[in-house]
Amino acid sequence: MPPTKQHMKKNTSQKLSKNGGPGLLDILNKGPHESFSYDYGTVRTYYLSDEIGDPADYIDWFHEIRNAHDSDVIKININSPGGNLFTAIQFMQALSETNAHIIVSVEGACMSAATLIFLCADEWELTNNALFLIHNYSGGAIGKGNEMYSDIVNKKAWTEKIFRDSYTDFLTEKELEDLGNDKDLWLNTDQVMERLRNRSKIREKKRNAAKAKEGKGQKKLKKEIEEDL
Repeated sequence: MPPTKQHMKKNTSQKLSKNGGPGLLDILNKGPHESFSYDYGTVRTYYLSDEIGDPADYIDWFHEIRNAHDSDVIKININSPGGNLFTAIQFMQALSETNAHIIVSVEGACMSAATLIFLCADEWELTNNALFLIHNYSGGAIGKGNEMYSDIVNKKAWTEKIFRDSYTDFLTEKELEDLGNDKDLWLNTDQVMERLRNRSKIREKKRNAAKAKEGKGQKKLKKEIEEDL
């Protein structure tokens, strides 16, 4: 039987699936007297409740996430100020490779590198008082003059690509530009949920446009083949 949890006296969180409709959380969070049936494998729960550390600290997590089955659920509970960007990138890669259903629950802070992990989910749950911060990378450069200059130039281009890959459709084009100019963006739960809903709508439109374009391309190719015959 799937796990159940007691109904809370009041609604203290907001939930959303990637497609904007009901998600797995609606099943997992049903009350003890509500009957339902759902076949699944293992629910694996992880807690990012501190600064994101070195990649070596999460080797077991990465291995379990990558090897999870399509009937499994990966649930990551975030309350983090951010941390190591390289570790966040490895999280993103592991989550992109898993066959499991990914749920991210924000239970306080989701800042900096943690927001990159947050956006990899299939489904989200946010406490009503969550706080998000998206900002440009920070760090330093050591070495001779040209070495430091090269370090800064290359890291700037590198992080700009990461931000564009991750935040497109969640941030506006102006906000992406502001991010590169060191302007911080603070968001609360309602603002994040609204952006997630908008992102789902935008990506659905993009998928439909791609399908329509592909259909026209296939028709054109078929016509060209028939003409050649």
